[in-house]
Amino acid sequence: MNALTLRLRQPIRQRLDMSPFTPRQLAGKGSNEISRIPLWLGNRRVDTGELFSVSGDDPENIVIQSDCDRLDRIGARMAGGLIRVEGCAGAYLGQSMRGGALRVEGDSGIFAGSGMSGGRIDITGNTGDFLGAGIAG
Repeated sequence: MNALTLRLRQPIRQRLDMSPFTPRQLAGKGSNEISRIPLWLGNRRVDTGELFSVSGDDPENIVIQSDCDRLDRIGARMAGGLIRVEGCAGAYLGQSMRGGALRVEGDSGIFAGSGMSGGRIDITGNTGDFLGAGIAG
């Protein structure tokens, strides 16, 4: 099996909610079905395939290729598996994560690991404020 790879086609100007991409949520889905998953880009919904080229077939091993710092909530509520980000990650990386591993080969935004209760996050670059902070409220 090859890692499920999402490669951003072009830079985006608005924030993108990446929370639908966790190993558990993608289990049993093929690349065509994954390409149709709706995502919030700012205040509008777009299909994954409009923004990313999707390849591979192993949802337990996800690779996100992007130098865009607007990909928010990567690995949010993740419970297992591996997500590797080749480039930058946005805000709320691994928010409320319970298990698995996140590896960022670049920088991440604010609130990385906020509300995290398990798992591991490795960031090779810099991270924004409030690393590992509690969730507001």
